[in-house]
Amino acid sequence: MGTQFTTCDATIRLATGDTAVIGVGFDFDVPTGSTPRNRDGVTVYDDEGDEYWCRHTVVVSDHAVITWAAGVRGGVTGNRALSCEIAQTAVDGVLPQLKRGELKPAGLPPNSLGRLDACRLLDHRETGRVPGIDRSRLHPGFNGQHCTWGDPEVSTPSVLVSFNRTAEPRADSPRDRRTTINSRSAVVHPMVGGSNPDSRTLPGCQVRIVHRPLDDPDGVQTIEEVSVQVTADAPDESNCPLAVELATAAVNRLPQG
Repeated sequence: MGTQFTTCDATIRLATGDTAVIGVGFDFDVPTGSTPRNRDGVTVYDDEGDEYWCRHTVVVSDHAVITWAAGVRGGVTGNRALSCEIAQTAVDGVLPQLKRGELKPAGLPPNSLGRLDACRLLDHRETGRVPGIDRSRLHPGFNGQHCTWGDPEVSTPSVLVSFNRTAEPRADSPRDRRTTINSRSAVVHPMVGGSNPDSRTLPGCQVRIVHRPLDDPDGVQTIEEVSVQVTADAPDESNCPLAVELATAAVNRLPQG
């Protein structure tokens, strides 16, 4: 889908020709099943993850953590050990800066989605139009970069608004439809539901709207995108018009791109 403003990914080219990916993400909660340790007064949770990924989570306050995750792609022998070495090196480099308070917020322009709160783009009256939604439930994401009305489960009705940095949306499926919302390019993407003996996924509809273009050092055109997704126990023909209406209400509250 894309990268939210609370995450950042980097690609490292190894001498072997393989590729290592390291991601940094911000969140509210410490990981479950991980082992905490004290490093110079800072709590770090170590999670060696699966065969290829290794994660280290640093607690920066009572309500915020930063996670470094590294993984090696390719045929390198001992990928897990190398992934952990890369993740550990990244944490070792940033811990002294965190302790000194030297990390500055990103220099985002005034009209960037990174400065907005997704929960303020819609209200309970608007999202309450989704059939069966629990209007009492609101789940803000870290730093306001996504927001869920209703329960954030695939089996329950909900509305999700999220901000992403990604490639411009395309109508890849015959069911997708290009449109314009308040002079902004958008793609409407119906989502089919499904079920199995253990769970059920409700059908839905996602509307991806272009907010503004971004500069990319690799020369790949990327954008800031608003995604509005409606999930409800209703056919696509009712989910998508409602998703477009909610997307229109959200776009009308955005700054100019």
